[in-house]
Amino acid sequence: MIRFILILLTIIAVLIGGVIAAVHFIPSSVYKEKIETAAETALGRDVIINGDVKIRLFPKIAASAGQTIIANPEGFGDSDFASMSELRAAVKILPLLSQKVEIDEFILVDPKLSLVKLENGQNNWTFAPASKPKPETESPDTPDQPANVDAGLGDVRLVNGYVSFDDRQAKQKHVLSDLDILVKLPKINGPLKIDGDGIIDDLAFDLNADIANLQKLLGGLSTAIKADLKTDLASTGLDGNVVMGDVIGLELKANADVSDLQALANFMKVELPGAAALGKAKLSAQIGGQVGALKLSDVVFSHDSDLLNIGFNGAANVGDKIAFQGDLNLDAPNLRALAQSADVALPAGDVYKHFSLTGSTNGSLESVALTNAKLVFDDIKGDGDMRLSLAGSKPKLTGNLSTNVLNVTKYAAASGAANEKPKSNNGGSWEDTALDLSPLKAVDVDLQIQAEGLKFQGIDIGKTSLNTTIIDGRLVADLTETSLYGGKGSAKIVADASSSTPKIEMLANLNALNAAPFLGAVAGFDKVEGVGGLNISLNGSGSTMGNIMSSLSGGGKFKFDDGVVKGINTEKLMKSATEFLNTGTIPSAMSADEETSFKEFAANFAIQKGVASTKDFNFEAAGFKIPGRGELDLGNRTLSLSMFPESDDKSVGINGFAPPIKIAGGWNQLSVGLDQEWLQQKLTQQLQDEAQDLIAKELGLGGSSGDILGSGEDADKARRDVLGNVLGDALGINKDKAEEAAEESSTDTTEQDSKTSNEEAPEEEEKSLEEQLEDEAKKQILDLFK
Repeated sequence: MIRFILILLTIIAVLIGGVIAAVHFIPSSVYKEKIETAAETALGRDVIINGDVKIRLFPKIAASAGQTIIANPEGFGDSDFASMSELRAAVKILPLLSQKVEIDEFILVDPKLSLVKLENGQNNWTFAPASKPKPETESPDTPDQPANVDAGLGDVRLVNGYVSFDDRQAKQKHVLSDLDILVKLPKINGPLKIDGDGIIDDLAFDLNADIANLQKLLGGLSTAIKADLKTDLASTGLDGNVVMGDVIGLELKANADVSDLQALANFMKVELPGAAALGKAKLSAQIGGQVGALKLSDVVFSHDSDLLNIGFNGAANVGDKIAFQGDLNLDAPNLRALAQSADVALPAGDVYKHFSLTGSTNGSLESVALTNAKLVFDDIKGDGDMRLSLAGSKPKLTGNLSTNVLNVTKYAAASGAANEKPKSNNGGSWEDTALDLSPLKAVDVDLQIQAEGLKFQGIDIGKTSLNTTIIDGRLVADLTETSLYGGKGSAKIVADASSSTPKIEMLANLNALNAAPFLGAVAGFDKVEGVGGLNISLNGSGSTMGNIMSSLSGGGKFKFDDGVVKGINTEKLMKSATEFLNTGTIPSAMSADEETSFKEFAANFAIQKGVASTKDFNFEAAGFKIPGRGELDLGNRTLSLSMFPESDDKSVGINGFAPPIKIAGGWNQLSVGLDQEWLQQKLTQQLQDEAQDLIAKELGLGGSSGDILGSGEDADKARRDVLGNVLGDALGINKDKAEEAAEESSTDTTEQDSKTSNEEAPEEEEKSLEEQLEDEAKKQILDLFK
């Protein structure tokens, strides 16, 4: 028996030895041709093995091949699809007897893979086998199970790998070089460890991965996995369980730490708005579900930089659409620099400095809602609910907001409106800075705002309900309910930047206003106290504030009751009417210490080409009234107002009248005096039509005015002299000349006194015709007010 066994073993040894010897004696070209043919059939590409193919069966099954090349398909050029300089593989023999495969060695040296995607979308990594493989029989009820074969990996390495990707459709190129990978798998039902490093597009990386059980993973069972990827720009990690089946299931804890988001975006060739504002970012989340429908919980995200700080805590769903919910906080400590980083030019000025926002958020990439929001924008603070829609051609902001006092003066000035009232000694001029309303085109808005107050320059508005809309660059601010200097009312303001030339509109209806603070804020005029109302409608257009003010058209009215006008005492004015007329100087009735109570102060006005004009200005007090007319030139900032005081008592003033008063000049340097222009017009008209005939009749000279003064150049000169002397005397122009003449004649008069003391006084010399006309004309001046 023993002998039989020995003979049997000898036969087996001879057979094995024969097989081994046969392998050594078979030419390598036979292996090469068979391998090339099989590979070309499977891949549908030319496969060339330039080096030798070697096979050994003892003491382990080993094979090696020299340089191997896989060609590109037609249309992708003459370069190779893949190549390697050497392949070495070996399997231990004895473990095979117990159905255990132990790969002792599998090494790829200098593998190179060139992936190309053409402009038409065709790629070179989709293979078309020469013959279709036979379909595999699948069990409809049971998942694939690995064969009942144990296996293990020894020295499995990829040395100096190189992969290039040329996406000609997207015009992008990426290169993975110096790739070294080491794989350790002692047994297939044990842990798998992968360590690798390389350089991707000039960025070095290290990769480490641990799989608890490869056999379970390949069998579609939940398997623990841990992986880390580290670079100079970012590090990421995964730790949890993975299921590999028809769909991939995840239950992982993920984290990412990016040291420089801007550098990472530049590396990935991703253009982000405001990339210069990016800084450090951290993300951690629990990931669950299937790939394509993942759920993220315990999401914590933070971003920190000098220009933008963001924090988010919440959850998200990542599938066909992305949805999220959680708590958000955002802070932009330098808003102007942040806008500049996104190539957004904000108007110059001490505004747009800081912005912060906190609240609960939910939404998607197309629409973001914010509830219980609190925001801070420069000195403005508010809270409410808002939604930002990103689905259209531009963002749209909607919501409700309650704020503190909104002071818009600086923002209006930054856009080109006048900043403060000019400090020059005349009317000044409007800002000639071009109006910049371009921010209105960046976003559409529909906001309902409840403000504690609203300020613009000196105008101080109380609690206000404000509906604000911006559609295609047209801002409409509708103050549906507002309080203003003790009164209430509504107003509507429109700023339209939709066309090349900005346009503005304003409608206002205000009642029960306190006049003094209102007029002081609007026009710097604080001389009127009283309670009343204002209605106004105007519109204009222009590239600067001055252009707009000069283009205004519209109209309105105001009326104040039971108040006081400071700076004038009409009772004294009426009593000093004659003095005012004779001297042309402002009487003591008009000074900063004087005032007059009134029953009504009102006017209607029309606005054309920036000039507001009124013909029914009326100031009415007990026993007298002051009607008037005039113009307020909004473009040139000047005022011209003529007033005609009139008393019910004809014994006061000049038959109940006072000379006309004119207030004129620049807004900051108004002068008050006799309305000489009106007087001259009246005198010229009446003296030419009536005075000369009347004087001739009273003197008994007979004839017409032409007969009295004659005709021709001398007569015309005489008429002009009469009118000139009369006006000169009435306005005090000739007063100084008369006094000088009196002084010169005083000496001669004294010398003659002694000589004529005992003589009879001579008869009074008869006046010339011109002197008589002058005396009578002076009377006519007084008659103008009878």
